[in-house]
Amino acid sequence: METLKQASMCPGSERPLQVVTDFDHKAPPKSLRVARDENDPERMIVAWRAACPSLQSEVGYIVSLVDQVKNMSQETSMPASRSPSLSLNINVNWGGNYSVTVRSSEENSRPTSPVHFFAPPLPVPYQLFAIPEKNSSYFVYWKTGDLPRGMKKKKIHFEILLSDDKNFTTYEEKRSFENSVTLEPLTEGQIMYLKVKMVDEDGYESTFSEPIAVERPFDEMSVVELASSNMSVIVGSVASIIILCLIGSMAFLLLRHRRLNSSFQQFINSHYNSRTESATFTAGDVIDDDDYPIVQSDEQTLVAC
Repeated sequence: METLKQASMCPGSERPLQVVTDFDHKAPPKSLRVARDENDPERMIVAWRAACPSLQSEVGYIVSLVDQVKNMSQETSMPASRSPSLSLNINVNWGGNYSVTVRSSEENSRPTSPVHFFAPPLPVPYQLFAIPEKNSSYFVYWKTGDLPRGMKKKKIHFEILLSDDKNFTTYEEKRSFENSVTLEPLTEGQIMYLKVKMVDEDGYESTFSEPIAVERPFDEMSVVELASSNMSVIVGSVASIIILCLIGSMAFLLLRHRRLNSSFQQFINSHYNSRTESATFTAGDVIDDDDYPIVQSDEQTLVAC
């Protein structure tokens, strides 16, 4: 209802002119909002106000819900009412993402602008741990915590992404119905990155876990063989050095012996007396060689025959 004053160049009338307009039954409702039900996390509350605060007749409403995850929609009809404020409780799924609109039940009515609602997320797997096995494969397991009440009767599985790139540019996908998966044997030094998410039987899924890196170190036997090989090289090198040192020492002693023998013969020949057929040495006689040992005697004369 609207009240207008008649425009005039003359003084206005003391009684305003009243013009009554009809209610637009196709107008969209106002103040649409959605919220989680505090008493039940698997329900949401949709509330709105009538297009006109004072309705002259009853109006019915249609609540449209679009499931963004499964790309499905559903509509719920509300009985006609003259109430200015209305609400509706709707069941939702864990991990769901919904778009909500409301319109009157009048044909070709105009809906409200959509309002989005995110249901509680599915539990994210955590504490991923990898255990090496004898055949070079790895057993990987994780935790999920307690499942929500509404999911305990649902079947769930896990999707695992495997990649040799920590950014998962390319990856291999595996599925497991247990909280674990066995990886195929890795080659020595290979690193495999892995992350997991939970998926329920309706297709709702959690976000991915934090990725972990599974690395197979170089084989211990290979390390031992490499160490043994290195030790053999070291021992061989040391032995070669010792042998060379021994050969050098023997060569030095042999040359020194030959030089001393030659010096001694020259010394004897210089003191040889053919008449007595002997060589006579006195205390002052020395061999002209620094390496030759000094021969000392209590007697003044030493005779060599």
